[in-house]
Amino acid sequence: MSLVNCYITPDLALEPPSAVCNVDTRMEYFGDQPLTLKTELCLQTFQVNLATKGLNSVHVPVVFGMTDVLMGKFSATTSTYCNIPWPDFMMSSQINETDLWPSSTGMKTLWNAKLFPVLTDSGEPTLDTLFWAFHPARQHRLRSGYPEVDKWRSSWRFSFDDIFKAIDVAAEFASRRALFNDVLGEILRQKLLHSEDFNFLPYFRSAAADGFAQQLLTVLDDVAPLSSHGVTARALALIADLLGSMAGGRGGLRSGPAANEAFAAAYRAFDNEDMAGGIALMAKERKKWVGRPDLLIRCARHYEGAAQICIRKAVASAKKFISVSRSETAEKPSDKHDTWWVAECPARIDLSGGWTDTPPICYEHGGLVINAALLINGKRPIGAKVRRTANFSVVLIGDNDSRLELLETSDLSDYCIPNAPGALLKTCLIFANVLDPQLPQSLSEQLQSKWGSGFEIVSWSNLPQGSGLGTSSILAAAVVAALWSALGMKFDNEAVVHAVLCVEQMLTTGGGWQDQVGGVFGGIKAASSAAKLPLQVQTEKLNITPENLEEFSSRIVLIYTGKPRLAKNLLQNVVRNWYAREESVVSTCTNLKSTAEKCRDSLQNWSFDNIRSCITEYYEQKKLMAAGTEPVSVRELIAALTPYISGHTLAGAGGGGFFFCLLKNPEDREEVEKLVPSVKGAHGSVVFGAAIDVSGMKLTTLPVTA
Repeated sequence: MSLVNCYITPDLALEPPSAVCNVDTRMEYFGDQPLTLKTELCLQTFQVNLATKGLNSVHVPVVFGMTDVLMGKFSATTSTYCNIPWPDFMMSSQINETDLWPSSTGMKTLWNAKLFPVLTDSGEPTLDTLFWAFHPARQHRLRSGYPEVDKWRSSWRFSFDDIFKAIDVAAEFASRRALFNDVLGEILRQKLLHSEDFNFLPYFRSAAADGFAQQLLTVLDDVAPLSSHGVTARALALIADLLGSMAGGRGGLRSGPAANEAFAAAYRAFDNEDMAGGIALMAKERKKWVGRPDLLIRCARHYEGAAQICIRKAVASAKKFISVSRSETAEKPSDKHDTWWVAECPARIDLSGGWTDTPPICYEHGGLVINAALLINGKRPIGAKVRRTANFSVVLIGDNDSRLELLETSDLSDYCIPNAPGALLKTCLIFANVLDPQLPQSLSEQLQSKWGSGFEIVSWSNLPQGSGLGTSSILAAAVVAALWSALGMKFDNEAVVHAVLCVEQMLTTGGGWQDQVGGVFGGIKAASSAAKLPLQVQTEKLNITPENLEEFSSRIVLIYTGKPRLAKNLLQNVVRNWYAREESVVSTCTNLKSTAEKCRDSLQNWSFDNIRSCITEYYEQKKLMAAGTEPVSVRELIAALTPYISGHTLAGAGGGGFFFCLLKNPEDREEVEKLVPSVKGAHGSVVFGAAIDVSGMKLTTLPVTA
């Protein structure tokens, strides 16, 4: 069965094989009764110009058989119409030769047979005037004067030849474009509601060029509030894509600020779970932003901002898996001013499956990541410690001993601005319910009434900035764990992993879950999330013998490339391409999971050659997910080290940071460490000591010293 540029409702049934082109069963020419097109027939409509008769263009439906020969002689025994020999057709339909060829001159063919009504007594023809194509085959001749035949015979009819001479070309193309975009709108609606993969970007560009973008915007506005957060977020992201298409490549970069006060009311509606209200407010405001390319791009940014709110709501479902309770043995708050609660974490290296842990991919497609906890130069490089204080304030101390004291709840107001001083620690304080900036009580009043003390939080990372080793997420895990410990709470690693998901969404950095899995759980593990909500991360520590883990560590070479990982816009671009269902991104996500499965099996069965192959394959997949993330210096480093290594990747999303590889022979370590500084373009690269940390996050207490 072939359908080309058609809008078919259940009123038209098709017996396969059949072909239909440019037919819209919602139009008047369809008529008011259900029809069934017979098998092996072709149905098509044309716009015919009747200006010579003082009339407008009309839709003329035609029907013919798949095996008919248009120029075949009527008198030839092989000639057919609707796949039926002419004599049999005429006998069954009671249409005669004079009806079809009123003039006796010239050769009689299907091409010049006046079969197709153009006008009837009641106006434009309807499909049922081609009665022989839709009614069940009759074994007997129709009675003379049968209404169907009479209606057909009394109509003004054209042949194929007449139709092609009178086609209204402008109206035909306009009609086809309109029908195409109507069909596109319905496909868009159905694909969204059923969460199906389909890349609409080429069609958005076409609709914008043809002037049908507003029609698709209306469809997206209608669909957005009808289903889950996932559908709403994707619809909002697609509106942003369509607005970008309308800008025609002008108006600036899509990535940028989305904080115009004009969209604040809509954002508040989304925050309050009023999806329909938020969509309506966005659509109303959008009308003011379509006049110029730069306004379209700015509006698109705000639609992406709205989509992020929906992602945040979806990720918040992970709270279901955060189990935290007050410890029965917890000391009284007033007794705790002499103790530091300390959380120290390893770094993580991703071995396969990264990006599949990123919302919304992780709950729409499902995620599977294999990663390992790493000691760096023999130590856990990331950590935090918390102590209670007698002063009812909060002191935050970060890298380089930077100090920030929070005295008012207004000091927390910039917690969701990632670059604001102490933003991560402020977010952790709010998430852990230490403080609530929405309450009317002052900061000191909240601390006094809820906890009987103030707090001091010290955080650190001994890794270079932009390392790619999961520092920010792991630091959030350490802060949350240290805070909970200081509050006398009972919790487990699973609670910390899900807590960091929520913290990062509150912070608006929008990270995935693999970093905190890598820094909280020890050893090499497989972590996964199903393609559903609520979002739950399940972690399995792989059963690898101590001897094999030691062998793995002995082969690790970890090189800081000297170039910070440039993550800016990487995540946003990947999420944008995922929502657009860009084909290469969808297929790569599937391949990432497949490689992770192979890597897990290879580790469990300890096939070292397969492990190294999976890691390199994974690196190639990461470059497909985010193009341009392999610096030239890294390519030169790989080329220089190829004789010594097998299995390599840039840590995290790529673009810089740490380069991880495995030695073919552990005895080559000294040679490699000598070679690295001399590699052209890799000046500034430094080899760090790295080994598998089998324990993971370590929680301890220390006395507070003067």
